[in-house]
Amino acid sequence: STYISDGYNAYTLLAGPQVSVDVFHGRLTPFARLQFGQTRYAGEGVYTHSVGGGLDVNVTKRLGVRAIQYDSQSIEGADYRIQRVGAGLFLRF
Repeated sequence: STYISDGYNAYTLLAGPQVSVDVFHGRLTPFARLQFGQTRYAGEGVYTHSVGGGLDVNVTKRLGVRAIQYDSQSIEGADYRIQRVGAGLFLRF
């Protein structure tokens, strides 16, 4: 859920391909993705797409750090883009 400044929440469901490549003996994994789906906003569903990417730093085979992630989401009919920047830890099982 994303809060929109005019008092509405936007609920988004996206799916699509993500490509990544391991570099420096698997220590770094840059990735890029393109996703398509629908956003429920102000009582109606509209087409949306998102473009993004980032960089994972693989500490061990199971533990990693997402050094940066950026996503830019465009909602059909909206005059703005939703942009997100993030980072964090992750575990692989």
